[in-house]
Amino acid sequence: MKNIISYICLMLLTHYAIAQELKISELKNWQLKGYAKSAERLGDHYSAIDYYQEYVKREPNDMSYSLKLAQAYYESKNYKSAKILYQKIYKVDHEKYFTALFNYAEILKTELNYDSAYNCFLEFRNIVTDRKERTLYSYLVNVEIESCDFALKNSKQKNNLALLHLNNSINKVNLESAPLIFNDSTMIYSSLRIDSIPIISSNEETNIPVNKFYTAKLQNNIWQGEFVAPEPFYNFDNENTANGVFSLDKQRFYFTKARRNWKNKIIGNLYVSHKKRGVWQKPTKLDKRINLNKYTSTQPAVSLCYDKNYEVIYFISDRPNGWGGMDIWYTVFDKSSGTYKKPINAGGYVNTPGDEVTPFYDNQNQTLYFSSNGLPGYGGYDIFKSKGWLVNWSPAENAGLPLNSSFDDIYYCKFKEEEKGFIVSNRDGALSLKNPNCCFDIFEFSIATSLNLKETQHLADVENTNKKGALNDSLTIVEIIKQSIDSSLVLLEMNRNETVNSENCIHNGTSLVIKNSDGHSNELTNVLDTFYFEKSKNQSFIFGNIYFEFNQSELTKESKKMIDSTLLKIMKDYPGIVVEIGAHTDHIGSGEYNLELSQKRAESVVKYLVNNGVEKERLVPVGYGENDPIVSSVDSNGKDIPEAREKNRRIEFKLLGFLSKL
Repeated sequence: MKNIISYICLMLLTHYAIAQELKISELKNWQLKGYAKSAERLGDHYSAIDYYQEYVKREPNDMSYSLKLAQAYYESKNYKSAKILYQKIYKVDHEKYFTALFNYAEILKTELNYDSAYNCFLEFRNIVTDRKERTLYSYLVNVEIESCDFALKNSKQKNNLALLHLNNSINKVNLESAPLIFNDSTMIYSSLRIDSIPIISSNEETNIPVNKFYTAKLQNNIWQGEFVAPEPFYNFDNENTANGVFSLDKQRFYFTKARRNWKNKIIGNLYVSHKKRGVWQKPTKLDKRINLNKYTSTQPAVSLCYDKNYEVIYFISDRPNGWGGMDIWYTVFDKSSGTYKKPINAGGYVNTPGDEVTPFYDNQNQTLYFSSNGLPGYGGYDIFKSKGWLVNWSPAENAGLPLNSSFDDIYYCKFKEEEKGFIVSNRDGALSLKNPNCCFDIFEFSIATSLNLKETQHLADVENTNKKGALNDSLTIVEIIKQSIDSSLVLLEMNRNETVNSENCIHNGTSLVIKNSDGHSNELTNVLDTFYFEKSKNQSFIFGNIYFEFNQSELTKESKKMIDSTLLKIMKDYPGIVVEIGAHTDHIGSGEYNLELSQKRAESVVKYLVNNGVEKERLVPVGYGENDPIVSSVDSNGKDIPEAREKNRRIEFKLLGFLSKL
């Protein structure tokens, strides 16, 4: 099963320096096993992978340790490597290593391959049905089968919500979580503010990087982060803080502090800070009935009660007498006496034998939002909603696309009066530290509405062409859509010579009709190719024909001409947009050198644009080095593929938001 709870209970992606202090190739097999087990106990999947890889290389027929390696890949969200290994293990002995099939099928779900996942789960169910022991798998496999059926039947978005990945002043390559809407222009969130895996010495006990509260502010219609959080958002050395929520009268602030106990289990405890005579007091730990010894209590959410003298605090706990795993519990606060009632489980309509996490209560609509991996969904943790309070709930309903994805979607929260807010996800588009989808970022959601479009606002992607004016039959028309939050690029794929109907547009020949949110339509004629780029999965646009000399960061004359007709024209046509200019290299050379070279190349493009009249504050240069290839640069035999390396050397353009309204 997925161990995401370690992330959202504030576990860090730490890489302990034990592996740095040892030469793995010189260790004996028993030492490799021992160090790998210790790394797993510390939650350090990366070190565990190092040890297991060396052992499996020596003992490729030891499937039990191949399974441990696959699981370490899986926990670190290296799904590609895990998938290959799970498939191999299951083929060797499907009776003994039947759990490999379950995880293999879950990875198929992340790839949106629901049909194949469905068949694998059916096969898995036949295996566990024939076994004497009944386990959590016996329940979850039925949920997974329902999930595949649900995802196939609900593959199209049924609302007009749009998502925007918040910029890199907020989202870094490590964990961002627990957004809290403070007011219309301020958001509090928790983050591990480093851009690499923390390497911690095996004998180091203090100064370990921890999650802390930070503030983001809405400035010129763009969320900007990295502001220090004021009181009562207290931070602590060597302890993780997150999951803040205010009481309804704003006189109490609840949050979580978490750290490892002597058994290396993440233990979260709930704290409260009281506001007295306008001054926030030092936080205090809630009583022992709420913070039950040896168990986690975390992620508070506050709601109204039947009596105005009481207030309900929902929270997540793995304490006994629940439905299994992490459950939603609640306690009632008596304002008169200042005491908290004994916690009660919120019941079977919102809790399952799986895990429920990150509750949020919408007091305007009396609706509880939470995430679960024990209910039918698209994959991983999905966001669900249920009307009610205390133990009286309507059956949980999946929140649907785009709030949910085939990955993990958690920490839903919304503004009071508007259908907009934030979620946290490791879906495509989130920044990655080591593996794609390894890490969690904050996304903003809102109702999407379209601009009045003009012919000059169209960008057309013409594949396999090098000359302007040359067209083939395949076009991707790209519209800039204005949202009530920043902005994003929406891609509508269609064939030039056929009529295509969708919820958003009707395309016939060279005429395009865009339906606005108010029901009116704008017809555009003579839609021609204007710019040349390819589409990437992270809402970026790849300019594969902006070149640099080998090992150089200076733009060539040909590249400057291409920028003049593409990037420069875009920036001048849309004077309010803020964009990221991302540079990528191939894998030749060291990772550190490629990162530095790519940053210089991104800065070179920014410098050229600035010299041609684009404001510097609208451009964000980012060097990715070799870390995000779009194709493999080597074949199955490890032989270099020059054409693939050329594709990986690229400049990408990503829309981050607007300085002002267009």
